[in-house]
Amino acid sequence: RVPGPDETGRAGPLSKEALKQLCLKSVITHDTWVWAAGMPEPQRLREVRELRWMLASGLGLLGPFEAALVALQILQQLANLQPAVDEYGSVLQPLPRAHRGLADPSCLPHIAQVILTGEPALVSAAASLLACILVHNSAALSRLYLTGVFLFGLAYCGSNLTELAALFKAAHLVQAFRGPAEVTAGLPLVQRSYLGALLPESLLHMLESYGPGVFAAALSGDHNTPEVIWTAAMRQSRLLPAMLQHLGDFAHRLAQHCHAAYEYTPPPPMTWPELADEIWCHRYYLKNLCDEDTFRGWPVVDHIPLLQALMEQWRAELGRQPLAMSEAQACQTLGIAAGPGGVVSEDDMRRAYRALARRYHPDKNPSPEARAKFLQIQKAYERLQAGAAGGQGPQAWRLLLMLRAQCILFRRYPAVLAPFKYAGYPQLLEVLRSITQQTSGAPAATRGSAPDSAAAAGIAAAGQPGAAAAAGAQHFLSGDAVEQVLAAIELCWLTCVVSKRNAEELMRSGGLPLLAGLLSRCVGILSLDVAPTAAPAVITTHALRTLAGLAAVPAAQKEIEQHTQLLADIIKCCALLRAPAAVDAALVAICHLSASAHLQHMLLEAGSLPYLVPLLLEYDVTLSPEVSAGLQLPFSPSSAAISTADADSLFESSFRMLDSALVRPNMQEARSQHALLAAQALGRLAGVLQEPYQTPANPAATSALSAVLTQSLAARLSEPDPRPLLICLNSSLETAQVIWNSSMREELSKALAAQRSHGSDLAALQSFTYSSLAGELQVGGVFVRVFNQRGRSGASASNATVTAATAATGAATAAGAAVAAASAPGGPLSGGARASAATAAAAGAIASPSAAAAVQPQDPAGFCKALVRYLYERLVERCYRGSELHMLSRSEAVNVLEVLQALNNLLEAEPRLLGLLSSKSALSPMVACIAPAASSYPPLYERTANGAAGRRTDAASGHSGVMSAAQASSQGEVDDSSSKAEPAADAAQLADTAEQLANLGLQLLARAIANAAVQEALVDESLLRQLYWLAVQPPSSRVLVGALGLLRRLTGSPLAALVAGYQGGAVLLLSVLLHSGSWAWPGADAATAAAEGAPARASAADVLSQLIAQPTHGPRVKMILGKLLPPGLVAAVAEGPPEAVLSALGQNMENPECMWDARMAAQASAEVSQLAAAIRKQHAGRSYDWSPAANYQLEYDNLRGEIYVGGVYVRLFLKNPK
Repeated sequence: RVPGPDETGRAGPLSKEALKQLCLKSVITHDTWVWAAGMPEPQRLREVRELRWMLASGLGLLGPFEAALVALQILQQLANLQPAVDEYGSVLQPLPRAHRGLADPSCLPHIAQVILTGEPALVSAAASLLACILVHNSAALSRLYLTGVFLFGLAYCGSNLTELAALFKAAHLVQAFRGPAEVTAGLPLVQRSYLGALLPESLLHMLESYGPGVFAAALSGDHNTPEVIWTAAMRQSRLLPAMLQHLGDFAHRLAQHCHAAYEYTPPPPMTWPELADEIWCHRYYLKNLCDEDTFRGWPVVDHIPLLQALMEQWRAELGRQPLAMSEAQACQTLGIAAGPGGVVSEDDMRRAYRALARRYHPDKNPSPEARAKFLQIQKAYERLQAGAAGGQGPQAWRLLLMLRAQCILFRRYPAVLAPFKYAGYPQLLEVLRSITQQTSGAPAATRGSAPDSAAAAGIAAAGQPGAAAAAGAQHFLSGDAVEQVLAAIELCWLTCVVSKRNAEELMRSGGLPLLAGLLSRCVGILSLDVAPTAAPAVITTHALRTLAGLAAVPAAQKEIEQHTQLLADIIKCCALLRAPAAVDAALVAICHLSASAHLQHMLLEAGSLPYLVPLLLEYDVTLSPEVSAGLQLPFSPSSAAISTADADSLFESSFRMLDSALVRPNMQEARSQHALLAAQALGRLAGVLQEPYQTPANPAATSALSAVLTQSLAARLSEPDPRPLLICLNSSLETAQVIWNSSMREELSKALAAQRSHGSDLAALQSFTYSSLAGELQVGGVFVRVFNQRGRSGASASNATVTAATAATGAATAAGAAVAAASAPGGPLSGGARASAATAAAAGAIASPSAAAAVQPQDPAGFCKALVRYLYERLVERCYRGSELHMLSRSEAVNVLEVLQALNNLLEAEPRLLGLLSSKSALSPMVACIAPAASSYPPLYERTANGAAGRRTDAASGHSGVMSAAQASSQGEVDDSSSKAEPAADAAQLADTAEQLANLGLQLLARAIANAAVQEALVDESLLRQLYWLAVQPPSSRVLVGALGLLRRLTGSPLAALVAGYQGGAVLLLSVLLHSGSWAWPGADAATAAAEGAPARASAADVLSQLIAQPTHGPRVKMILGKLLPPGLVAAVAEGPPEAVLSALGQNMENPECMWDARMAAQASAEVSQLAAAIRKQHAGRSYDWSPAANYQLEYDNLRGEIYVGGVYVRLFLKNPK
């Protein structure tokens, strides 16, 4: 029944279904007056189409939804038939009637409310129609939010959201939901969009950046990425219930009265617990972006805008102050009370907000008081949403995410960000400073003998000694502070090494003292075996990387000169072998610091060498060629084509080197990398690298390195690629240039360890010597003993390791390939086999492609000059051109013999070097070698006892028989304790030395005169006289043969015939030719006289023949021979050959041309010997001219009465004319 009327005469309210039942029962009729909210006045039931259609009988052609869809389609076609733009795309003014009518407030809300049906087809059609009629109607579009269409769309639970998304895209940024006084230009997207209070900003970014399609897919999907966090649970459990709760029973009332219009009420802002610990910045969620385990390598776009947004949020966070409104005040403003525990439920907050918004929202209440009240309501709601922590100042977790996001940007995209100067150093350093000051105790002096004032100013308690320092450091590296320090110091180095301008900006911001103190503080608690991921190690690594970037800036180098403790800390970090990234950074920093001469000196004084040199011994010679080639060389011209003017390229190469993992899976590879960097650091420290990495020369460092690495190996620090050097240092070698073995490595390691423990002593390093090299003579960077051994054997027979490298090249990768090849056939090599292969590879790394070439020094000309200079200093200057041989100690005499043999071997292998000897000063040492044996009168061997033991003569093989210093020492023949000026007391030793000097000098001179210029510079009367003297008093058969052989080659000079004819040289030679019996040199006897003398007598005959043939002074020589020999023999000597002369002298002859027998030979030999002795004695008195008496003629008894005419004895001719 119809309820009774009230005092106004109305009955109800009744639902449509109740009216229908009353009408069917005829309780009411079509004339009954009806009224509903929104109707201007009551109407008869038949006048209300909605009720009339409800009461109609029969089946309709279309259902309600179908009819609505057809209606929307008709309206859509109507709008399409009257487009709002012309053919040129210009908006028509005024708009077509259809557009104006559909956008009218009497029609527009009803189209928007179709979305509340939840029918997918109707929702899509209504959204499309709204977009069509409003997109060109800015006035209606800006007020669209009053229809509630945004709320209706977000309350829709379907998945066909494309049309709704297109409507949102067109409308959400142009809504006039803010007051007229508010300016939205420049505000972030979340504040400019009407949806900003209802959806996460990531969805708004999807809508704006990727379009409606992506937004629709995101809104209906399930996503958790750096760009969007939105799940089905967030939509189903939070968004839809919140929207439906805000709409209240309007959907139900609309079903009862289709002409009702939504009375707009502003919704309260949405909160998302899922995003409580996230920060949205520009277009990314920072927590997800920083989660590199899940989203490693997530592509980042808009690098510069993102960095700018991060900087703005960072500044805002640092400057954020606690909210002025307390939670109690906020509850009072909203008119709610806190529940148990002081917690306000979200439903209570939203409910109170909606109620107050209906009263005070500017769209509901235009009074100025209402606007101010609504702003206060909003602040109260935001305060309760922020909670207890949100109401405070800067949040540590937010700062941390911002720092990490900047680290990701600079680590991934340094080239993009390099052109822009980083502007965040003041905030970054403030973060470090504030944290360290909050966690540090009272200021204390820095470690060391004197405090570092600048470091102490950077961090108050930097590196306190003892337990107090450890306790302070533990406090500093505990809690949330360590995470911020790690992120901040990492950002420091990432920005600093990107470009030079950033490093300069960090300097200007006062970063160096702060970094120096931070590093000092961490180094004070680090142990050598610290884990690379431990917080102190990570902070140390990043601080070192930052300092490496700063060290490349000249201005920073000047300031670093004031921080002596900083240099010591950097050097000490080179020993953190379990933290390879820290070692890399420390080595790169030292490389950069070495560009300053003053810093070079400071690094040496701080003890850099005892820390850097051991790293060279960590190189793994068994690395594969691929791995070895992959090691980085930032200071090698092959690493990057840069010029000295391209400073930013140096920063780029440093960044690539420093940007390495903290933990390395292959520690051998990491240590090999350390060895490469240490070699380059030492090269720059000594100033031996070439352009563009050349640094000032440092003689002190060069001297120390030459001592500890040996001169030849230290010189190779200048090579662009240090791998061949490192292979040598980690192998066992014995070549002409290098002697290096495990005992030397052990000796060096012990010495450097002692310096690290007790303090560096540069002078001790400069004077360091190896016990293994105590008896080795090195001249011009070449070990003379080894060079001679290789030269005598023709190959490296005494060193199998060098022999194994006959085909190796000088490249380090080829050396690695040799090791790999040696290892491949039989699987992994044993320790000894692997070491042998490594040694062979190392020898190959410094060898030429053949074994014979491997014997030769790298600079033959320089080696030749060094040998000559060595001999000149000892034989010419000290021994007065060989006349004072006793001035050499035994050990020096042995060394001189070794050097002579080395020079002989070198000239034999490199004849082109003879041109270097084309001056009298260069030849003087070799001439001085002859003097002790030739000029001594009586000869030295006559001063010794008969049969002097220990002579070293090997005439059969033609070898010099020189004993090396090591051999002589082992046999007790070298007194190493003797001073340089101590004379050789043993006369036999002196004579033996003179003999060897003469032999080697003659060999060298004989080899040298193959060069015409050398022969021209060599020939003079003094040398020729000495050769004649050696002929008459030779110390050995080989010296006699050598002297005569040299004379034979010099007979082309007129001086040779002059000395022979006018100074008695012909008589001296004739004494050799006529010699009989045993020779005078020690050890000679009658049994060996013939064998030993035959070559010498033949040479003497040949020389005399050549002298007689000399046109200028040859007749004089022939005249002298004619006074001593029968005319026939003189003719035989003049005509030759030597064999014929010896044959004639050895037989009895009586023919018209010659008469000769044994009696005559004995008479001639005795006479010539007396004359030769007299001439030699005269020469010893420095009287050189000699001539026989005018009437002198040797009278032979057999020739008495014989007439010699025309070359014939007349008597014998007449006796036998035929």
